[in-house]
This record gives sequence, C-alpha cells and structure tokens, in this order.
Amino acid sequence: MGELSKIILDAFEREIPLNLLTFRYEQHQKGPWHKHEEPAEIYFTLKGVGTVKFDEVEYEVKSMSVLYIPPNTMHQPCNYRDDYWIFIAIFVPPINLDEVKKWKIETYEGSNNQ
Repeated sequence: MGELSKIILDAFEREIPLNLLTFRYEQHQKGPWHKHEEPAEIYFTLKGVGTVKFDEVEYEVKSMSVLYIPPNTMHQPCNYRDDYWIFIAIFVPPINLDEVKKWKIETYEGSNNQ
C-alpha cells in the first residue's frame, strides 16, 4: 500500500491559516471513513472522477469541480473507476496532519486489485 497524500502547505510548519494537500487514489481504492471536528474541507479534482460518501449519499467529484465538506461530517473518499483520481484537499482552519500522514489506500471489496 502506498502513501495516500502529499502535504504541500502545513500551517503548523509555515504559519499560514490553512492546509493544502494533494491526494492520488489509484483505480478501485478508497480512503478511511473520517471526520474533522473543526475545519471545513474542500476537494478540488484535478484529474479523474472520485466519489465521496456521506452516510447513505454519494457525490461524484469530476475533473475541475469542487466539493465542500462541512465540519464534523463523516465522509469517505473513493475511486470506483478504472483510472486514477487526483484532487487537492484544503482544510480551513488548518488541522494537525499527523493522522493523515499515516493513511494508506485500500482496495474496496469487489475490485480486481489485491
């Protein structure tokens, strides 16, 4: 399993009011279910199409589109496609990224990837 994210701007290292990360999900991979207590999170898709799950609802995030995730909202980013999904995640206000640094990508059930 590979790293899920690359941190571009970390507020705790550079004294800026946000975090900016890039994520790359390979085909048929998903991130963990999670929420952020305080910050809003914004996804901006650079390439591909991803899906973000919120309880029973799913939203597609297509190339060059934006998805706003309110604070304290459980969500799970997924790539159900046969191509990769690259997006930027922005956290405002910034969060401590120690947990995010540990995330690894998973293959979702039913895919051919092992």
